[in-house]
Amino acid sequence: MASIKVTKNNKSNQKLYVINGYSVELAWPKDQIEKLFLFVNDLEIALVTHDITLFRTLSIQYNLRNRQAIFTLILTVFHQEFITFFVTCGLDFVKQGRLFTKKGFMIHICPPGGRSGSMGRLHSLINQAEERFLEEVTAEMKIAFETSNRLVIHKQLKALQPIPFFELAFSKLLDEFKYYLDCCAQEIILNQRELTWKSLWETAFSSVNSYYNHNYSSAHKDFFLSVVTYWQKQQDRQSLKTKIHPSFDKWILPYHDIQYVRKITLNFQTVKSPMKDEIKAYLQFYFDNGERPNSLSRRYANIIRITRYLQEIVPVGTSFLQASYIDVLNMLDVLQQSKTKDGHPQYSLKTIQGSISEARLLFDWLKHKKQKDDLKNPFRRLKLYNVNSFIENADYIPDMIVEQMSSVIHECPLHVQRIWMIMMNTGMRISEVLHLKDDCLDYRKEENTYYLRFILHKTLKHRRRAGLEDYQTIPLLNEQVINCIVEQIAYTEELRQKEKTPYIFIRLSRGNRKTEIRQQYVSRYQSSDISSSINNCIKRRNICDHEGNLWRYSHHQCRKTVAVNLLSSGGSISEVGEILGHLAEKSTRQYYQDVDAKKIAELDQELFERLFNTISEEIKEAYTPIELEDLKKEILLGSRETPEGHGSCLKHVSFGPCKKRSCVGCSLLLTGPQKLTMWEKLRGEQQKYLKQLQQEMLTQGIRDYEGYRDYQSELHLLSLYEDTIIKIECFIDERTVKNENKQ
Repeated sequence: MASIKVTKNNKSNQKLYVINGYSVELAWPKDQIEKLFLFVNDLEIALVTHDITLFRTLSIQYNLRNRQAIFTLILTVFHQEFITFFVTCGLDFVKQGRLFTKKGFMIHICPPGGRSGSMGRLHSLINQAEERFLEEVTAEMKIAFETSNRLVIHKQLKALQPIPFFELAFSKLLDEFKYYLDCCAQEIILNQRELTWKSLWETAFSSVNSYYNHNYSSAHKDFFLSVVTYWQKQQDRQSLKTKIHPSFDKWILPYHDIQYVRKITLNFQTVKSPMKDEIKAYLQFYFDNGERPNSLSRRYANIIRITRYLQEIVPVGTSFLQASYIDVLNMLDVLQQSKTKDGHPQYSLKTIQGSISEARLLFDWLKHKKQKDDLKNPFRRLKLYNVNSFIENADYIPDMIVEQMSSVIHECPLHVQRIWMIMMNTGMRISEVLHLKDDCLDYRKEENTYYLRFILHKTLKHRRRAGLEDYQTIPLLNEQVINCIVEQIAYTEELRQKEKTPYIFIRLSRGNRKTEIRQQYVSRYQSSDISSSINNCIKRRNICDHEGNLWRYSHHQCRKTVAVNLLSSGGSISEVGEILGHLAEKSTRQYYQDVDAKKIAELDQELFERLFNTISEEIKEAYTPIELEDLKKEILLGSRETPEGHGSCLKHVSFGPCKKRSCVGCSLLLTGPQKLTMWEKLRGEQQKYLKQLQQEMLTQGIRDYEGYRDYQSELHLLSLYEDTIIKIECFIDERTVKNENKQ
């Protein structure tokens, strides 16, 4: 309760009052002492109870022209109450995560529509209040740091803003602040996330914007760097340890790439028990028997692919051993029907076959482990026939594309150019090139020839079983290839000596560009890095195939191109197989179809125009000029392909329905070298059928079968096949000779 007494008039409009024992000059009418009494009481109540709403409405409630009376009373009578009021309001803002400043506080306590001016009179008092406020906030920050209360700390950072917040943390709470950062770093590591400057900052302070939008002193930056570097080293030590246990839903499989430790993560969180436990036990068995992380990862991928769809079909809680043949068939159907976002099949038949093969092994392993040998394996009952015939092998690179790529490959990084040069001249796999060592070149003086020594990693186990050497050796006859290998050896010599590694295609990984805190590691280039660089170059230069489609490069295309070129140049299967490191001739023989395709591609356009021009006038007259052009397009697009696949039908709709049993020998059939393989297949099938027909007739006692109409009809069909093949082969030989003469 305020006590007020009027002493004397000081000026014409000022009265001297004694309020709560303090002398105060106020421009308040002497006849309104009671109103002054109420005003002072309300001001005191607002300050003591921290009632901002009451404080803001005082000037309106008592019809004050300005807030000079309020400021005067605060400075002379209620200065301690105002300081407490300021501190309490500030702490309330901090708890809500709202920005709090001196100017913002004065705006906040102004009446609606009022101004925060005249703060100059309170400047000293507000500074005192701010000091008290920072003391209280520091105490709360200390508690938050010690308890690692991230939610509170995030709000404190928003309320104080980064620079004042970190000034307090560094100047008064350095030990507690470091403890908090250490706790955040430990949490990142426990959650199996990579510890980086960015991940630590996001965890500790919610957003990285508080760093990007402000410039900190070098001392502050050095402090952060020291914390991050320390915990990165701790994480690197832990990453060397394999984390595999039945209770873990995430398995970590580290492996070394020279200096860099790469990690493979196997995630079981989406798999339900008991299948989850069965998969873990199965993979644990192979890991304990020495299987490498990459191989274990492939097993995991195949099994998870099966499990993901199997769990949608079978009831919850079903074991692999409870899966029936019907379940497996349904699962196969789901896998085959799965589509990507752009409508293409999600899995190839070869991928599905690999998953089913792994599921067979898993089922057999579980059956043996649980001593249920009487169970029949439903995955083994499922048979996928002729899978290899559905596999789309990598294309060879046509000469036109090779020329374009060779002319722009200089735009790629130097190591990409060298790898491209080696693969396009040796047929080596990308993995074999990336594993080349500094002693890979072997010069044989007696032959005056360089030889390239490398390990065929893909077939290494099979080579050892066959008693062959680990290293494959091939002659290098291209001086450019020799030079690029020599240059690469020299280019990485210092780095190899420093890190004691023999590999020549290595790099020094980049550190963090902003903070430069990440330790740099030496590692090999990744296959995807090389292919991405080449494909980006192809995209920039718009290199397209003969149909106008952008060429899509893959590393295996180089190997196939070398094989096709060697076979086309007259190399034998054994010679080409030896260069490519094939253990079986069938692996090399598969490239013959690409050799035929290459020859046919050179003839195809000229052949098509020539054959199209030989169409009889009677057939041409049935088409208008526009229809004739459309007919060309339809044939090129394959929409007029015959059921047998040995040519295109030229029949016009006006000719009526076709009554022929076979297209062979029909004047409306357009065929050529591109269909030679199909004609040979038809001839072979017809020969087998004729032999079977002969045997049946002889069995029935018919010795003069050659005079029967059925036999003569089938024999005539065979002769048509043979005549067509002869004509196509003659055309190929004729055009091939002409092309060679042109060259």
